Amino acid sequence: MVFLYTRRFSKPLREIAHTSTSMAAGDFSNRVTEEGTKEIYDMAVAFNTMAGKLSETEQVRRDFIANLSHELRSPMTNIRGFIQGILDGTIPQAESGHYLEIVLNETNRLTKLVTGLLNLSRIENSDMPLEMTSININELIRLVLITKVNQIEQKGLDVRLNFIEEVSTVRCDRDQIEQVLINLIDNAIKFTPNGGVIQITTGYMSSDTLSVTVRDNGIGVLKQDAAYIFDRFYKADKAHASGSGTGLGLSISKMILEKHGQRIELLDSEDGAAFRFTLQRVNGHEGSK
Repeated sequence: MVFLYTRRFSKPLREIAHTSTSMAAGDFSNRVTEEGTKEIYDMAVAFNTMAGKLSETEQVRRDFIANLSHELRSPMTNIRGFIQGILDGTIPQAESGHYLEIVLNETNRLTKLVTGLLNLSRIENSDMPLEMTSININELIRLVLITKVNQIEQKGLDVRLNFIEEVSTVRCDRDQIEQVLINLIDNAIKFTPNGGVIQITTGYMSSDTLSVTVRDNGIGVLKQDAAYIFDRFYKADKAHASGSGTGLGLSISKMILEKHGQRIELLDSEDGAAFRFTLQRVNGHEGSK
C-alpha cells in the first residue's frame, strides 16, 4: 500500500523532472500527464500551461530570427551581386550608374532596418524614456507632410486635412509621435495609387482623448491579414507594409503608443486602409508648442 501510494506521487514528479530536462535542451513540445492527487494534478496543469507559453515564446523568437535573416540577406545579396557584376564587367560600364543607384537604395533599406531594430530594442528595454510635453498635434501633422511633399507631388496625391479644431493640444513625447505619423503617412503614400486621396482627420473620442486617423484609398488590407498587421516583419503581399519597407513601422508605432498608454487600430474600410491612434488630450490650448 505504501509502495503504491509513494509511486502515485513519484511517477508524475519524475515525469515533470524529465520534461523539464527536455525543455532545458530546447524541446518545448512535451507535456506531462494531468493526473494524480489534487495537488499533483494542479501542479501538472500549471506546468503544462507554463510549457505552452514558453513554446509560444520560443516560436516567436525563431520566427523573428528567420525573418530578420531573410530581411538582411535579401539586400546584401543584391548589393554583392551588382557590385560584383560591375567589377567583373558583366554589367556594362554604361549601365553601372543604374545599378549603383539600386545598390544605394538597398544600403538605405539596410540602414532603415537596423535603425528600426535599434528603436524596437530601446523601446522594449525602456531605454527611451518618454519626454512628455504639450503640443499642437495639427502643427506636427503639417510639419510631417511638408517633409513628404516631393513624394506626394510625384504621385499627384490629394491630401485632405480635417481637424476638429485649428489647435488641438495633446500631451505626448513629440519625437516619438512624429515617428508614428511618419510611419503611417509613408505607408499611405506608398499604397495610394497615382492621383489617389489621403485623408488625415482628428476627433475627440472622450473629454480627455483625441484621435488621429490616416486613411487612404489604396490596396487596403485583407481581412485575414488584419490580425497580424502590427506584427514585426509582417509584410510583402500579406499586409499594408510591403515593397521596400522593413515591416517594422507599424510594430514600432504600436509599441510607442502603448508606452504612452494609448492605442492604434486598423479600422474597417471598404476603400483602402485606415489607421486610428489615440493621444491624451489637453483641455484648452495652454502649453501648446
